[in-house]
Amino acid sequence: MYENSSAKLKMVKKLSECFKIESGTEQGHPLSPELFKCYIHELSQRLNNVQGIETPLLNKTNVTHLLWADDLVMLALSRDSLQRMINELYSFCAEWGLEVNIKKTAVLVFNASGRKLLESASLLYGSMVIPSVREYCYLGTTFSISGSMKTNQAQLRMKGLRAYFSLKNSIDITSIDKTAILKLHDSLILPVVSYGCQVWLPRTQLMKCLTEDYKKADKEVLSAIARDPMENLHLSLLKWTLGVRKRTANIPIWGDSGRCPIGTQMIKLLVDFHNRLVLLDDANSTHIVRHAFIEQVNLGLEWYTSTKVLCDRFDRGATRNLREGSNYPTPNSKLIKSRVEDWFKTKWNQAKKSSSKLTFYNSVKDDLSLEPYVKLKNHKRVKTIAWLRTSSHRLNVETGRYGSKNSVIHHRVCDFCSTGDKDTLELLFSLPNAEPIIEDEEHFIRDCPQYEQLRDERSSILKGLLETGDFKEIFNKYNIFETSNFVYKLFKYRFGSS
Repeated sequence: MYENSSAKLKMVKKLSECFKIESGTEQGHPLSPELFKCYIHELSQRLNNVQGIETPLLNKTNVTHLLWADDLVMLALSRDSLQRMINELYSFCAEWGLEVNIKKTAVLVFNASGRKLLESASLLYGSMVIPSVREYCYLGTTFSISGSMKTNQAQLRMKGLRAYFSLKNSIDITSIDKTAILKLHDSLILPVVSYGCQVWLPRTQLMKCLTEDYKKADKEVLSAIARDPMENLHLSLLKWTLGVRKRTANIPIWGDSGRCPIGTQMIKLLVDFHNRLVLLDDANSTHIVRHAFIEQVNLGLEWYTSTKVLCDRFDRGATRNLREGSNYPTPNSKLIKSRVEDWFKTKWNQAKKSSSKLTFYNSVKDDLSLEPYVKLKNHKRVKTIAWLRTSSHRLNVETGRYGSKNSVIHHRVCDFCSTGDKDTLELLFSLPNAEPIIEDEEHFIRDCPQYEQLRDERSSILKGLLETGDFKEIFNKYNIFETSNFVYKLFKYRFGSS
């Protein structure tokens, strides 16, 4: 391409000497995009003028193809129509000396069954057979044969995972401020997983919870949101940042990081996109995306109906204050995002209060906000505080919850404050008014005599707060440094290492 090329350069009314160019321009040449537009415009016209073909109709407008730079998608409603369009493309490329990369070319026939259909096979580009596929990625969005966006979300999650692992391998978590990791997530991972969310967000669990599931229990709503592929990845990063297990309850992870689901950030992008479509309609634009929007409205399809319910629920004033000359409201995206976050915080708070596992967490946490301990530089101190607060530890109250141990109370008692004899414990617990000494978080940090010396080494302020059971105060920004050292030593004493 670059061998013996020739041209002349004109600058300030002067012409340079001749230099050779045999085919095309050098990469990055300013003339390249202008020449490309001249070439490709004719192709677009020729595809629109192919006779006797059946193509999709959007708002009474035939759509034969989509073209972004040199990425082309041809659309047809029958095999014969598509073959004619491919033949036209072949003729155009032959005339202008262009080549199609057949390795990146495929046929995808949408159908509800999700199976490859016979009519998708044996389509030819010249003499070459174009392969039939179940999914295809166009401009970063993966389309599947059934029309579902689940495959696209799974692909985005995989890309997000790669960004997540790259981040993990690039930083030393033992010494970095954890709030910096959250900022890195929002800068490096969030843009990856939210790509194209304006299109696929209405099909997520978050949107279903916002628009449909009014009667579900708060805990069920949060569980559904956590199952979304993008939120699952978000929670994985938060748990890694805090140093807790993957199976740790999600409620305290959202709470201590001060983070709402990342879908709440995508809500604003969705509403802004909706409003741009409304403005295109107001201007009677000929853009294909405006025709697609009108088709969504007329057919009552999922994207429009879900977005409309969201906007009606969280910004009722937009419908009442319809702009003059407009057919649709333009809701306030910032207001909707803020109200969705408030809705989530309410659900989070109610689910937190109803959780039997989070008894200690309820005693130390009132609202969804970043906890001071997350800002500590020492990772061991951060994770031991997180273990204690989130019940992601090996204290007997936690290990006695699972399997066959769950039904027998003596598996949860404190090893230091109770006998280890099983028969004696069972006899004791059979007596009236027997109260077993459970090794829970409160007993661990305040009551168990095994750690009395560690408590005596603390300041008078911390000892006083422990004695009065004012646990919220021991985790505030003034006491968190000393508390983290104390809790770290407790876990180290109890289990030998942290």
